Amino acid sequence: MVPHQHQQNSRAKHSIRMIWDKAQTLHFTAYLLPSWWEFCIDHAVHLINQTPVKQLKWKTPLEICKSLIPDFKDYRVFGCGTYVYLPEKV
Repeated sequence: MVPHQHQQNSRAKHSIRMIWDKAQTLHFTAYLLPSWWEFCIDHAVHLINQTPVKQLKWKTPLEICKSLIPDFKDYRVFGCGTYVYLPEKV
């Protein structure tokens, strides 16, 4: 076994695959440009950290690590259109 190789570590391999699958789903369903992969991966990791896990007695990794309860009131659909108000210069 070669040290520091995630390909030979089943937990790391599973985690990387789960992140990749979620990011790929976000990317395809939002019809984003290829340059947006970084944001898809960041958002996938964010969602995983805020999803309850059976092994943690249905707590989130965020609750376990930082003792914070996730707040979902400000969540929006990933990739939805937004508009920015730019006031005219006076």
